[in-house]
Amino acid sequence: MKYIIHRGITSKKNSDNSYMAIKRALFDKESIGVEFDIRLTKDKKIVLSHDSVLGINYIENMNYTDIIKHKYLTSLDKILNIDTDKILLIDIKVNNNYKLLGDILLDILKNTDKNIYLMSFNKKIIKYLNKKTKYKKGIISFFYRYNKYPLTILNYKTVSNKKLKRIKNKEIFFWTFKNIYEANKLSKKIDNNSLYYYIINKEE
Repeated sequence: MKYIIHRGITSKKNSDNSYMAIKRALFDKESIGVEFDIRLTKDKKIVLSHDSVLGINYIENMNYTDIIKHKYLTSLDKILNIDTDKILLIDIKVNNNYKLLGDILLDILKNTDKNIYLMSFNKKIIKYLNKKTKYKKGIISFFYRYNKYPLTILNYKTVSNKKLKRIKNKEIFFWTFKNIYEANKLSKKIDNNSLYYYIINKEE
């Protein structure tokens, strides 16, 4: 079974989307990659965070230099410096500034040879990036709807063999399992299970 670790391997010391959580996931012998979330700060720094709010402020309204005084959020460029050829599945969290975030993201990625996959719930940024980058990309959704992108990222609770047969010429990711045992349950129920990627939570 091919699985991606969701937001890194967490522990009491290492929270999700932290540098060490991501690094541990990339050095995990059984995983083929890691998924993490990115956001843009006011001073145009891309940081890893699932939540839009830090304390009582929105990350997009805060400068990175102010953020690290209170809670350290690692930046995307530091993750890209980790020596790995595994999949980096990047979930882009964005509001109305999708073009700005997209341009900054592309500028950062242009100097990397990493195995980058880009995804988002936001269709606008994926459409914007599709015209500008070679990296594989796709829409995250609960239910599959036809689109032209090479990836699709589906909620595993909504999939069935019948539905999966309708999806042609795409890499398919299932999100997000509580653990590998939960992912194995689905794997045993679906045909050609080796074709799919499973996004799972993993703790130390």
